[in-house]
Amino acid sequence: MAIDDDFDIPETGAVFTFGKSRFADNAPSKFWIKNDVITKVSCGDEHTSVITETGRIFMIGSNDMGQLGLGNTNPVNKPSCVKALKPDRAVQVACGRSHTIAACESGAVYAWGHNGDGQLGTGVLGDSYHPSLVLQLDQPALAVAAGSTHSILLTSNGELYVWGSNDVGQLGLDVDVQLVPMLMTLNEPIVAVEAGYYHTLALTDVTHWYVWGRNDFGQQGLDADVQLGPVLKTLKEPVFAVVAGYYQLLLLDESSANNYCGVSGMTKFGHAGG
Repeated sequence: MAIDDDFDIPETGAVFTFGKSRFADNAPSKFWIKNDVITKVSCGDEHTSVITETGRIFMIGSNDMGQLGLGNTNPVNKPSCVKALKPDRAVQVACGRSHTIAACESGAVYAWGHNGDGQLGTGVLGDSYHPSLVLQLDQPALAVAAGSTHSILLTSNGELYVWGSNDVGQLGLDVDVQLVPMLMTLNEPIVAVEAGYYHTLALTDVTHWYVWGRNDFGQQGLDADVQLGPVLKTLKEPVFAVVAGYYQLLLLDESSANNYCGVSGMTKFGHAGG
């Protein structure tokens, strides 16, 4: 593995990073995993996770709340393997503000890091420096998503589980805090899910999606500042990709025109916003 500009990029590819960092102030950088291919990437506030072709998870960044899952709180400036998960094969990973969720090929779902609001889903509060088992499914999870203090899991049969803080309706439930995964009751199966800092999106098909949670910057495209329960919305064009940010929601349709809601600006949507 490497993070050195003097090295040539290997045939297996590299991850390029930009932005402010404790290790390299606003300096572009890159890294790769030796003899392996990085297939998925997720970023939290100050930490990053990648999954490789062989199903290993590597972490890098801040670790003050154990969000790297390495058994300590030491920051890491080179990709480090989460050895506790090596016996299994990771298929999905999501970084929240200071916690991480991972789903494995065996159907096991793990979480680690900050747990002041139940975002790890273990039934108790308190940070975890090691991966903790959250759920054991019959099939690998289709997707995981993590916000600031809440977590989302999408099963292979379209069921949606949510847990963590619900202080601004980000879980879509009638609770303040959910310490273990709770199955949401929706009218149709879900095919994709995304979590912003305090809002959530769930696609039911290519033109219909539910949104709920915080909306004070218009990140859901609704009128109310807070949406406590799921609201169904419809798009004219089929959507094939969705991304949620701190105060944003971005959907990419087949006409290559981005549909987005929330705070806009050049750093968030690639063009000057209004």
